[in-house]
Amino acid sequence: MTRALSVVLATAALVLWTSIAENVKAQPLRSQLHAQQLADLPAIKDAIAKAIGAEAAIVQLHATSNVLRVMLVNGKTNEAPAAGRENEASAIRSIVSQAIAGKPGFKRIVAIRVEYLALSHQNAKPKIVDLIEFQKDASGSFRRHVT
Repeated sequence: MTRALSVVLATAALVLWTSIAENVKAQPLRSQLHAQQLADLPAIKDAIAKAIGAEAAIVQLHATSNVLRVMLVNGKTNEAPAAGRENEASAIRSIVSQAIAGKPGFKRIVAIRVEYLALSHQNAKPKIVDLIEFQKDASGSFRRHVT
């Protein structure tokens, strides 16, 4: 009886190990996903700059495993009414969500943050003028998050 139990347990362990090993092989490494993100960010940055009529230097992007930040430093809409920034942020959300759709490096992104920042000089800490966040809903669309 003990020998039969040992054989069953050994077989179960082998099946489980094989299953886990296949799952691990199928998933890209975190560093590969990050590299894919980095490769796509310049094109996204250029598309945003073109769409909002800004110099590329104003637009900064930073992606983590689950948040993509679009930072607009000293942009012309910093002085605009909040409604103007919300309209611009919605346009940016549309560009970003289309650009990252279906790309493995961005599949875990659950939020797009559009940050309006004012920077007085090179070594100063930026002041947040506005922050507009879009969160992924159950359908996979990014919707304005309001607290």
